[in-house]
Amino acid sequence: MLNLPFKSDLNYTNIQELSAKEFGIRKKIGLYVVRDEENSSSILFSLMGKSRVLKKDALKIEEIYTLLKKEYIKEQDFSKLIYIEAPLCSKAKLELETMNWKVI
Repeated sequence: MLNLPFKSDLNYTNIQELSAKEFGIRKKIGLYVVRDEENSSSILFSLMGKSRVLKKDALKIEEIYTLLKKEYIKEQDFSKLIYIEAPLCSKAKLELETMNWKVI
């Protein structure tokens, strides 16, 4: 079993890291395709930083996800996970949750 580069309770049997630069993303963001023991797939975004994550950042994250969906995950429907190790604005959290992101 592989471990993610941050402390987490999440147990995944298969973790594949995607290159953010490959998709034209310049921000410091980790992109992973993960599978759990039941073989269900998820896309995991990892954000770490000191600055607050705002609603506009949440909208940008969804935009990046749609780009990934067009380019990489065409045939499968992935659940969306986001791990945020930064201050999170309540409006941004609400926006992410309404777009079906599971915020960790």
